[in-house]
Amino acid sequence: MEAILTFIQAIIPTLIGPGAAVVVLLLVLLGIGFILYKTIIPALVGSLKQHQKDLQTIMASHDADRSAYMQSIEKITDRLEQMGDALEDLGERTSRVEIMLDLDNKPTRRKLKTE
Repeated sequence: MEAILTFIQAIIPTLIGPGAAVVVLLLVLLGIGFILYKTIIPALVGSLKQHQKDLQTIMASHDADRSAYMQSIEKITDRLEQMGDALEDLGERTSRVEIMLDLDNKPTRRKLKTE
């Protein structure tokens, strides 16, 4: 019995001293690591995957918007080219009319060409 008491008296300073603090610290760190591994890290991974999916959706939408924008710009460009051609034609017709009309307001017998 006395051997047991001597053994306990020898171990008690180790159990309540700095060695015990190190063991408790390691157990706490192990618990925190386990919590991180089981809950927080999977939640972060899921959140990042969802964020990546959202970004892909946004990029697809952006590509569709850009395509529609480019088509509308092409239509506007074509329409402006048509208007420019019409204005050139109008300018040519105006020049022909000025030539046919005498600038001194003298009437001419020439007929205007109609297209």
